[in-house]
Amino acid sequence: MTADPTNVFATSPQVTGKIDAADCAVPSPSNLTTAIGDMQLAFTDAAGHAPGVYRWGTGLLIPTDVTLDGQVTDVWIFQIDASTVVEPAP
Repeated sequence: MTADPTNVFATSPQVTGKIDAADCAVPSPSNLTTAIGDMQLAFTDAAGHAPGVYRWGTGLLIPTDVTLDGQVTDVWIFQIDASTVVEPAP
């Protein structure tokens, strides 16, 4: 991970986009705190759902496109207990 010149965020060849980190300049620590809070809320919400929840107790490799088919109000929840790897399209 490499800090950008302003130290507001970091980058990595393994990530598309910006990375917020606790040791970066404002507003990165606040963004990180918000993201962690959102993750905790999502996990708690998912725990209350039985149908439509897909759980993996290991890492997950997604080597191809995934298509979710349903209604606009449908919800899909994916809980993955380890790292997730999404391979880029060829």
